[in-house]
Amino acid sequence: MEEFHPACSGIKKKYLSTEVGIYDQKTFYNKYGDYLGRISAFISVMILLIFIPKRIIFSS
Repeated sequence: MEEFHPACSGIKKKYLSTEVGIYDQKTFYNKYGDYLGRISAFISVMILLIFIPKRIIFSS
């Protein structure tokens, strides 16, 4: 028997069941996901390199 939190004692679990087909074609994120991650990481580093020195200089 599964143990539940006392606040959830009257709640019954329900779920839906269905079959999902396999999509065997390449998607945009499948093809270019690595590039999106690298570009976003590069932009994040550039933003940090631009704005952190300005805060250090102007806070003095």
